[in-house]
Amino acid sequence: MRRNPTSNLAFIDIMSCGLGAVILILVLLKNQQTTPDELVELEHAGLDQQIAALLSQRQAAMAKTEAKQSALSKLDQEINDLRARQSVIASIKSTTLSTIERLQLKIQSSQQGLSSLLEKEKINPIETQTIRQQDYLVGLNIEGQRIAILVDSSASMTARELISITNYKVQSEAKRRSAAKWKRTLRIVQWLMARAPEDSELLVMSFSDQAIIQSQPKWISVKDEKALAVTQKAIRSVTPYGATNLEKAMAKVLKQRPDAIYLITDGLPTRGLSESSILSSGGCGGMTALKKTVSGECRVTLLRQAASLTNPFRGKLSIILLPLEGDPQAAPELSKWVLSTGGTLISPAATWP
Repeated sequence: MRRNPTSNLAFIDIMSCGLGAVILILVLLKNQQTTPDELVELEHAGLDQQIAALLSQRQAAMAKTEAKQSALSKLDQEINDLRARQSVIASIKSTTLSTIERLQLKIQSSQQGLSSLLEKEKINPIETQTIRQQDYLVGLNIEGQRIAILVDSSASMTARELISITNYKVQSEAKRRSAAKWKRTLRIVQWLMARAPEDSELLVMSFSDQAIIQSQPKWISVKDEKALAVTQKAIRSVTPYGATNLEKAMAKVLKQRPDAIYLITDGLPTRGLSESSILSSGGCGGMTALKKTVSGECRVTLLRQAASLTNPFRGKLSIILLPLEGDPQAAPELSKWVLSTGGTLISPAATWP
């Protein structure tokens, strides 16, 4: 019986395929298997990676720690510097306080010495700090028991030049009181008051159109500091204005019976007590409501009328003559007047007092 060859080949093919499949399975299984050595190596490699990562983290942490330590070191240095400065400041403070205490003791001792000196010397209580350096003025001694100070407060006491005087006439009272010539006049008043004898009495009068006693009560003791301060304040409040009525001022002050008169003015008067005059040539009453100017001859007459009032006066009249433009006869006429009483006429330098 003849066999079919086709069926043999099919069986062989099936067997071959099965054998190949078995071999493939075995190969795959073999490749998937890991030996213990390989596992150790893999674990070792993983640990190396972890160690490397940890070392990197450690280095970063150390770098941060070093930075913090550096910052801490700087802070420590700053703290030490501040403490050193604090110590120096404390030392300076201690030294300063000690110096202040010594100075306070010296000041206290000086004040006690000054008080003792003031009591011993009995220095005039009027403040004279602005004029003490002018003590060198020769020829004007402040003498007497009842001393009258007459202060010309007419419009001309604001300036030397006539044009400036005219300008001041239309200015405010504050402007006129701040005029340099008037402020100088006030310093002279202070100078005279400061040098009056310690046992004397003072009367201060301002005059222009009117004569006003500024010291209250009329006669004040040189030792009465409060009365002296009130008088100085009163004379500083006077505003220069109007004409110069010297005759009215002399008539009023002589009624107060002084034994010495000190007159501060800048020239001959411009108004008298009456509108008529003793001049036979026509009369001179000075400036009036209708008559705004006065001649030189008339001013001389007005001065002589004022001077005649001192004929019975037994004290001394002294005059401080300040500068005024256009009044050449003032100095010779005033000189005659003061010489007749045994007094003094001075025309001080511009820097005095």
